[in-house]
Amino acid sequence: MSPSGPAVAAPPAVEAALAAAADAAASALPADGVWSARPTDGDAPPAPGPDARAVAATLPGLGRLVLAVAETLARDVPVGPPPAGDLPAGLQPALFAAAAAFGADASGLADYVEVPPAALLAGPGEASLGVALLDGEVHKATLAFVAPVAAPAPPAVSGHEFDPIPAGGSAGSGPARPVPSGPIELLGDVEMGVTVELGRARMLVRDILELSPGSVIELDRAAGAPIDVLVNGTLIARGEVVVIDEEFGVRITEVIGYEDGTRPGGR
Repeated sequence: MSPSGPAVAAPPAVEAALAAAADAAASALPADGVWSARPTDGDAPPAPGPDARAVAATLPGLGRLVLAVAETLARDVPVGPPPAGDLPAGLQPALFAAAAAFGADASGLADYVEVPPAALLAGPGEASLGVALLDGEVHKATLAFVAPVAAPAPPAVSGHEFDPIPAGGSAGSGPARPVPSGPIELLGDVEMGVTVELGRARMLVRDILELSPGSVIELDRAAGAPIDVLVNGTLIARGEVVVIDEEFGVRITEVIGYEDGTRPGGR
């Protein structure tokens, strides 16, 4: 918890950045209904349920972002095929999109790991602002920004300059506001790894050790079948190989999404 003292409104720039970050994070999470965001009161953002799980990333010079999700949502987060089968991999798009709202480039984030839900709370010399994300009427996620109370003002980051959060700072309270369901411009400059997968194969260790130039590995895909396009290990589309100026490319033939009943990352 942060040091005791009178509640003071957080700097408007921090409130605005956190609100935009919550919208960006929600747009990257699966939902049964429509996401809405509601600022939490005080400096103790609530975890979304007793079995919540959380991930955190440090925004150099600013503080840290913590995203906690209910246990039911953690099961639904698409994490893609191994080795991207853990929660940090599944929540990476949501948290990195939230960081972009604070002007932080994904490549500059530090200490991106799974943490206890208690990380939503402020430690000594810190204050925490939170936004509860509701799937319909159900509280399924919480995004918190935790920053020093009295540290020197951090430098400008991508056009934003934030003051330290006052002791007892709060993002305010009020009715839930709808979260945009379409693309968010804040995500436009976030870079993510794109992988094209032609096929897979399982082999015995002794067969792998016998590989040599000229060996042929039979894949689990028929000739002419669409290839998979993955973003951070999550299946998002299928397509066909094309050649562009003597370099390989992929022409998208099918986009995978929840609207067609297919879960991204499913195989």
